[in-house]
Amino acid sequence: MFPKHIAEALKNGIKPAIEEINMVSVFFTDIVGFTSLSDQLTPMQVSTMLDRFFSKLDSLIQELDLYKVALKLAFSQLGPN
Repeated sequence: MFPKHIAEALKNGIKPAIEEINMVSVFFTDIVGFTSLSDQLTPMQVSTMLDRFFSKLDSLIQELDLYKVALKLAFSQLGPN
């Protein structure tokens, strides 16, 4: 994910200038009890819950004029070979 002005520059074939950012915060989320909670809900209820949570987070990010970088990590279960 790129900031809009960087994405636009890249789409237009322009090499964007390097930007220095003086202060950065990193926020990781972990929903405590998610596994047991999701076991009790339907897939649609889990999806709705996560959508509401991340929509609220996105609203706060926009309200505070922050930039979000989303990292999607996939974990696989390793079984016997």
